[in-house]
Amino acid sequence: MKLVWIETKEVIVAVSVLYMSMSLDGYIAGPNDEVGNAGGDGFDRLLSWAHTPGGESLRSSGEGGQMMDEYQATGAVLVGRRTAEQADHYGGDHHGGVPIFVVSHRPPDPEVANYPLVRYVSDGIEAAMALAKTAAGDRNVLVHGAYTAQRALEAGVQSVRPGQSSLAVASLRCSRSASLCRSFG
Repeated sequence: MKLVWIETKEVIVAVSVLYMSMSLDGYIAGPNDEVGNAGGDGFDRLLSWAHTPGGESLRSSGEGGQMMDEYQATGAVLVGRRTAEQADHYGGDHHGGVPIFVVSHRPPDPEVANYPLVRYVSDGIEAAMALAKTAAGDRNVLVHGAYTAQRALEAGVQSVRPGQSSLAVASLRCSRSASLCRSFG
């Protein structure tokens, strides 16, 4: 019998995270959610917890502060086309220069060429998540948009941490249209 020494190395891989503000009745967007009115009427109320009245990011202590730290640890963004277009592809820069992967079955509009960090992926959510995780390295992949999060959960590529709110996961699974998510059964 020959003994073989195998040296192992710990490898840290990216995890996908979903941060989404939701009203108590299950809404993540207001009425008239469209390009030029991203998030819909009154959407800013869903995010008021994270900003001062002057619009500056609010860094609190405790769990809220920890969540903001994790949010800022983004190494790549994975987003659906509708959300990306509503946000004008984040002006081509999200979180200080991280790559933005847009899942879509259609090619990007020509103006997206002005944003070198934005890459459209037409091979599905699994391929898009794999690309985003590779780009993120040991940092998080931030997932934006209900539809994209739903597809990632269905495909088994969205990370779900122990203790994560089952209500939040259920709300994303309940409907293709977030505006129809009213009861989580």
